[in-house]
Amino acid sequence: MALTSAALAALAQTLIKAMSGTERSEAIAFYFLATASAFALVTAPFGWVVPDAREAALLAGCGVLGAIGQLLLTASYKHADASALAPFSYVSMLWAVAIGFVGFGEVPTWATLAGAALIIASGVMIVLRERQIARGGTARRKLRAKGML
Repeated sequence: MALTSAALAALAQTLIKAMSGTERSEAIAFYFLATASAFALVTAPFGWVVPDAREAALLAGCGVLGAIGQLLLTASYKHADASALAPFSYVSMLWAVAIGFVGFGEVPTWATLAGAALIIASGVMIVLRERQIARGGTARRKLRAKGML
């Protein structure tokens, strides 16, 4: 399920990047949220429980924060390549560990920390490689413009 989730998230990010050239970020985020809400509504008959006031407020807060996050993510794809933005999604893992620790007293295992370090190191390597490629491309264009390539 985790691999399917990762594949579908990658597909969604690719589609968002493709649409960001022609569509407004607000429209992309709106239709994403509307579609996700419609699909979530289909599950209501299979266990919907009416939330109390506190739970409803928490759910509304999650919805607002999720919508803001989706809007910001969609807008970011308009200004950068998906490969340059991918490492930033790893920050969510750090937030999850921190919130789990502070909010729920969950202590991360060494395996969790080692896996997080490996994933974060991979993300840093991607960012460094993208910068190097971008610099190399600029240098090549300059040399080509001068007739040296």
